[in-house]
Amino acid sequence: MPVTSSDTSYDLAQMLLFIAAGLCIFPALHALNVGIGMLIATRLRRRMVQLSKGRIVLSYDDGPSERLHPRVLSILAAAQVPATFYLLIARAEVMESSLRATKDAGHEIASHSFAHLDAHRTSAQLIWRDLAIGFRFMAARGASNSTFRPPYGRVTLITWLQARRARSSIALWTIESGDTFAQLPSVASIVERVERDGGGVVLLHTHDRTRAEVEEYVVLLTSALIELGKRRGFEFTSCAALLRGS
Repeated sequence: MPVTSSDTSYDLAQMLLFIAAGLCIFPALHALNVGIGMLIATRLRRRMVQLSKGRIVLSYDDGPSERLHPRVLSILAAAQVPATFYLLIARAEVMESSLRATKDAGHEIASHSFAHLDAHRTSAQLIWRDLAIGFRFMAARGASNSTFRPPYGRVTLITWLQARRARSSIALWTIESGDTFAQLPSVASIVERVERDGGGVVLLHTHDRTRAEVEEYVVLLTSALIELGKRRGFEFTSCAALLRGS
């Protein structure tokens, strides 16, 4: 039977209908993915606040690096203080010796994803794949994968499901150091905040910077928080131990 113009018009209309439906459905699914994640994140942050009373967790994202990461390790070793390092796998792959040194020093090492994608601005499929690469990399190097920190702290339903699949707990933070801000806060202000809160999970970063003063800020703040914790009798622990309740 020959194809008529009416048949062609019908097929075109049907195709346009499918496209229009997709344009409506996919944004709605993404919004649902993000919205559920925001509710999960609120609950997770509340739990971190409760568990960190009387404790300090020094947590460092985005490493390892050539300059800053070893300096932080040296400070922690001198003070005999544990910390948690959430590593970017794209960097860790080319800095295996740094990863081993961090683990051998007794610190918790865990994934911060492979490529540091923003789950609020990236498709669920790409986020799922990116996180899976991170978990596989850490597992292959003897890391427990017991905790995980999503880039930017962006929790979505997909983020949560991938962490559950890897038997990992999402570890957020209670206090941001401000070391990624254009205008650095004072070291004293962050120390006062931790003291006022009675402890906390502090977010810092160990990737090398173009501004030397930022790296010095991280070094000084790390030392100041250690001094505060020892003076006040706070327990220093890792994210994994904190979330285990031990």
